[in-house]
Amino acid sequence: MSSNEKIGLKEKISFAFANMGNIPVTALVNSFLLIFYTNVVGLDPAACATLFLIARILDGVNDPIVGYVVDHFPNTKHGHFRVTLMIGSFLCALNYLLLWFGPMMATGFKLGIAYISYLLLGILFPVMDISLNSLLPVMTSDARERDKLSGLKGTIYLLGSLAVGVVGPLVIGDTSKSGGYIALVAGAAVIIFLFSFIGAWGVKERIKAAPGQSYSIKDLYRIITKKTGSSKFFLASLLYTTSSYVSSTVSTYNYIYIIGDFSMMSAISMVTVVAMFPGIILSGILSTRIGKKYTYVIGLLACLCFPMLRLINVVSIPVLIISSALASCGAGIIVPQLYSIQADNDGLWWNLKPGRGLKVPLLRYQVL
Repeated sequence: MSSNEKIGLKEKISFAFANMGNIPVTALVNSFLLIFYTNVVGLDPAACATLFLIARILDGVNDPIVGYVVDHFPNTKHGHFRVTLMIGSFLCALNYLLLWFGPMMATGFKLGIAYISYLLLGILFPVMDISLNSLLPVMTSDARERDKLSGLKGTIYLLGSLAVGVVGPLVIGDTSKSGGYIALVAGAAVIIFLFSFIGAWGVKERIKAAPGQSYSIKDLYRIITKKTGSSKFFLASLLYTTSSYVSSTVSTYNYIYIIGDFSMMSAISMVTVVAMFPGIILSGILSTRIGKKYTYVIGLLACLCFPMLRLINVVSIPVLIISSALASCGAGIIVPQLYSIQADNDGLWWNLKPGRGLKVPLLRYQVL
């Protein structure tokens, strides 16, 4: 089977399902976990903030190690990353229930359960996420097909964000009562496992590991620490995702305590998701004309600058709508490039400049 054959509709739908299963994990955690821990479970906000800070620091250590383990997972007759995605989604869904319901149902050691389950999430979710993102470069070697899949992935994430942003506050209702959270999280756990499993089952891995081209922990360290395009992209992506996590968490409190209307979060979510679509269209146009790297940078600058407009008047709804829409347009520019650049990097040999003496495959694949 050719590695650059066109991806059929059935496989694209399966790929979309796999990405849908990924969305609730971080979307709900980023937006509602802190308010749930403080208002329902009764945990101290400072203790929760410390937990989240520790987890973000450990992410910088966890993710490369998890990526190494996932990449070195044995090939099976069912594929490589499809299997790790299935395993990861099952374990992540179980831990997800513990993350929310464990501290709520426990009579003691609530903070300890929160620490254990949240730090486990930082290990188990990357198994899912890395496996899912690694499917993109092994499904096809055709750059145009990868770009289409990247666009599909970005669109699914937009629709998923819309669903969480709109439905979440409506289902939760009163943020100090547990009923809405229970319904939302139980449904999310089902989606995490079921959609990921269906999606992984329906895609094909056309590119497999080439014998003798594995890389070691030492190579992994050198890839990350050397000033290469991969390390720079890793740093830029880390800063972007971290800022997104912080913004999502803080915005919930903003709607409750500054704006004074939690339901407004649903309306603004619709505005921001709609505003991302022009960004996605613009992303394709810009990447063709000026390249993916500069398009990605433009998106980052938009996400940095436009939210600052809120400082004009922090309680003004029109200012909130405008700043959110413009920032989301910038995010729409970023998302397709984020996954497309990652897939391009993963499918190529990375060569350092002459004289540095290192040639390491970021991924070790050849055509089936």
